[in-house]
Amino acid sequence: GLGDVYKRQVDNCSYFARPVSEQAYPDYKDIIHFPMDLSKIKSNVDQGKYGQDRDAAGKFYSDLLLMFDNCRWYNGPNNYVTKEATRVMKFLPEIYAEYCLMTAKKLKKN
Repeated sequence: GLGDVYKRQVDNCSYFARPVSEQAYPDYKDIIHFPMDLSKIKSNVDQGKYGQDRDAAGKFYSDLLLMFDNCRWYNGPNNYVTKEATRVMKFLPEIYAEYCLMTAKKLKKN
């Protein structure tokens, strides 16, 4: 399920697993106005914040892209964290496909 996919990918992308530390990066929120990380995405899924309609998968995908865009914007294109984000983006299709399947199952029930 999505939880298994999420856990497997978090294990592979620890930079994005939790919110950026304000203590370590005090200027982060001055530069990034809409922070996003995998724990927030998972919480949004668990709490149904993306909804269960046909737009849910698009909202989910937008937050994944936001997370990577924030990384690139804050760190610059040649930073090692941005390079790690590029590597992690390879997992996006698998995460997105699993979410779409989960959403489709919920739609069929309704």
